[in-house]
Amino acid sequence: MYSADGYCIDQGASRAIRYGKCSSAQNGCGWIAAYNLLRIAGKPYPPARVRAGLAPTLWMGGRMGTRVTALWRYLHRRGVTLIPTLRSSKAAEGPGGLAFYYTGKGFHFVAYASAGRPRRYRFLNAVYGRDRLLCTPQQFRKQFFKHGVGLFFRIAEPCPPMPWNL
Repeated sequence: MYSADGYCIDQGASRAIRYGKCSSAQNGCGWIAAYNLLRIAGKPYPPARVRAGLAPTLWMGGRMGTRVTALWRYLHRRGVTLIPTLRSSKAAEGPGGLAFYYTGKGFHFVAYASAGRPRRYRFLNAVYGRDRLLCTPQQFRKQFFKHGVGLFFRIAEPCPPMPWNL
């Protein structure tokens, strides 16, 4: 389920982990993306703590997954400021971010991290179990955003600390 460097890359292997009333294999992409993004931003949290922090925000016991606004607010409270963008070129500015897109069956969250090369990113949990999905945000959009439906959120640099009482 985890890569050698600690990122969660296989949502399908998380059947035994509950998220709301469902298995994380079914609806866990939101907490997995949050966990990975916090690691990318240098603010790692244990997976159980991320799930516990997001679980109260789930609709219908989690059958609908994590809401975009709940995930954004959760990350913002932990000092990770995200800037939404429809343009893939803007998504390639900074250390990484989130992609939220339509897969053809439903919506999915993935985190992405700089791969050390200009405009190349490592997309985590986009293809379950695949550790090194390296591409540009434009390539990712073309391959994974069905019907062009989706949105990128890039990490604003630097990640300022936020008060806990938002």
